[in-house]
Amino acid sequence: MQHSKILLTGSHGFIGGHYYHHLQQKNEHVIPYDKKLRGEDLADKNTTQLLPDVDTVVHLAATNGTALFYEQPTDVLINNTIPTINLVERYRNTNTKFVFASTCEIFNGAIDAGYTMCQLMSKYQLCLTTLQIQDGVIAFRKLSVKT
Repeated sequence: MQHSKILLTGSHGFIGGHYYHHLQQKNEHVIPYDKKLRGEDLADKNTTQLLPDVDTVVHLAATNGTALFYEQPTDVLINNTIPTINLVERYRNTNTKFVFASTCEIFNGAIDAGYTMCQLMSKYQLCLTTLQIQDGVIAFRKLSVKT
């Protein structure tokens, strides 16, 4: 049985590291990709254009941590948005499946505090941006589906 080729971004992060080991145990063909591992940044379009053809991209790479959202909001926004856009652009005209994951941390406990979705959107710009990225990934995929 031939396994599919999987590009796993964020492969040395908390979730990505665990998922990488899970896929290895299943003998999947996983290509780990992490800025810590390679020193290359997916925010560089040239870097993403050199990535291999794969069957699936599992995109888990992100700057995470509530403190960073407050201390370096612009850096977090750029580090989490540009790599996603570059990956989608790299694989948009292929048959590659794209799995994008986010975290409930984008809401930072706001739902438990009783905020409505509209209040969240105006209060937490990063939350809105993450949701827009998710919508963008879906839209890019629909545009690139071959008929």
